[in-house]
Amino acid sequence: MKSSTSALLIFLFIATLGLVAYLWGSHGLSQMPLDAQLNHKFLVAAYVLAWTIQFGYALGLFLKWQTQKRAAARIARDRR
Repeated sequence: MKSSTSALLIFLFIATLGLVAYLWGSHGLSQMPLDAQLNHKFLVAAYVLAWTIQFGYALGLFLKWQTQKRAAARIARDRR
């Protein structure tokens, strides 16, 4: 169960980053002036970086929580 949940979460994380990268590249930026294009790309890059850090942190907390939950269940089971 643990490995399938972890694999699913990691897949969703990578798929989200891929989708963001795809959407970032598929904008119609050719109509914008060059400085506006660069400003837009830096803004999107900053958002992608921030969300990557936040998703990674949330994923780490979730996996740690799952580990602690399993350990508590194992301790409760061993006490019986």
